Amino acid sequence: MGETMAECVVRELLEETGVRGRAVELMRIREYIPNRDPGFRERPSGFVNHRLDALFWVELLEEPATLGGHHLDDLQPGVEWVPFLGSEQE
Repeated sequence: MGETMAECVVRELLEETGVRGRAVELMRIREYIPNRDPGFRERPSGFVNHRLDALFWVELLEEPATLGGHHLDDLQPGVEWVPFLGSEQE
């Protein structure tokens, strides 16, 4: 059977970063059409030409000493925390 978007977020977070979390809220849907982007450059065949991203707020439940999950994407060079824009903590 399939999984909800929130379940997918939790699974992907664990697989790619090693962090356990809980999807709290769907914050935003982002639509992106690359060939309408002024900075778009030709992509290899098979590149997605239209995408929807569901952005969730996630509560961290458990974080490993070193980031890095057991199932990194082929094109993912690594994982690191970056400051959240508008965050009080920097």
